[in-house]
Amino acid sequence: MLGIIGAVLGLSRCSACSRSSWGWSNARERIATNKGRSIAGTVLGAVALALGIIGMVIVGQAVEELDNDLDELDRELSEIAPPPT
Repeated sequence: MLGIIGAVLGLSRCSACSRSSWGWSNARERIATNKGRSIAGTVLGAVALALGIIGMVIVGQAVEELDNDLDELDRELSEIAPPPT
């Protein structure tokens, strides 16, 4: 369930960047008058996307560290009390 939520939020970040940059383009061509909001949306969308990527890297590293710690604990426990045969 969390994976689905993360995918949806990731797509919304990409959508925010693309839609606000499209609005910024329209404002530069004088089609629209919302240049400030478009720039803010582009910047905030890019920041949200970058933070999402950083978050994924942090979670990936934490999971890898947990896996290594559990492997080490398993090795230590097997040395103390080997499994019954």
